[in-house]
Amino acid sequence: MAARKSTCSMSIRLVWPFVELARSHDREDLTDRLQTQLGLSQSEFEDPDARVPLQLAVDLLDQAIARTGGRNIGLLAAQLVTSEHIGITEYLARSKATLGEALASSARYVRLLGDGAHQSLEIRDDLAFARLWFDSNLVMHEAAYEFAVAARLGSARRITGMPELAPLEVHFMHPQPYDLSLHRQIFNCTLRFNMPITQVLLSTDTLSLPLATAEPALSRLLERQANAMLSHLPRTDDLVTRVRDMLTAETDLCETSATRVARRLGMSVRTLARRLGEESTSYRMLLDETRKHVALRDLAQTLRPINDIAHQLGFASSQSFHRAFRRWTGDTAASYRDRTRQRNSVAP
Repeated sequence: MAARKSTCSMSIRLVWPFVELARSHDREDLTDRLQTQLGLSQSEFEDPDARVPLQLAVDLLDQAIARTGGRNIGLLAAQLVTSEHIGITEYLARSKATLGEALASSARYVRLLGDGAHQSLEIRDDLAFARLWFDSNLVMHEAAYEFAVAARLGSARRITGMPELAPLEVHFMHPQPYDLSLHRQIFNCTLRFNMPITQVLLSTDTLSLPLATAEPALSRLLERQANAMLSHLPRTDDLVTRVRDMLTAETDLCETSATRVARRLGMSVRTLARRLGEESTSYRMLLDETRKHVALRDLAQTLRPINDIAHQLGFASSQSFHRAFRRWTGDTAASYRDRTRQRNSVAP
């Protein structure tokens, strides 16, 4: 199966905190390197409306971590994020009546920050799950996930005027770092690693927090502006992409089905099958592709037991997962994990 090339982009605003962090450590040359590698002039680099390839920006982050050993670079940069970096997405969130409405608005317009990024807000009983994921063809460093979650929490603290606001739990897919002191300082809650998806758990009472800056008329005005800005981004909402993203966002693929996906898309299973067929694919092919992507990602980036990964992906048994993995890669899951971890341990 050929790899899909990513055309996703991100706002240059989210690069600025990393540059500011580098400058604070007397690494002025990073700015020049970033401009050169991103292909931007000085004026373009300073233009708040400029966008850069998302995968390239993350690859440069990966290189910076390898050069400096700055494992916590994502968390440190997130502490420098202000309303200016988030832009209209945060200003619109501020105009909503409650924190829950603000988070839902931020999820809707997250593409303005990175059009390969996705957020959702789901409520079950007295818990709210604010989830974060990226397009399945993007390879994201763990520091990028930590930056995104910490920056989102910082935004929630700013718009509520509650700098001590803390979630119940934060879940990350990657392994637990050796030193958690900065994580604990920033999130101030239970931290869980090697989880199926990156998400923040909140109580529904927290979602009900009223915002002092609520202003319905301004909210409508900003929504029109945000929608206009979205319309100028490259379209990534074709049906195949939407189905891929839905499957990638599932915490447990054993609970999904073509019927469930079709219902969420507002169409029948037959219509879904026909429209995917017109794109030379099928639900089963996209499910298989997603299973492969999630398996490779979790084996490389987490320490979750292989049997747990197999169950999450919806395989009836570990044997059926191992057969599928050999079909995908020609290798065993255990060998792939060992080889990937060994390669990462010696990366420059």
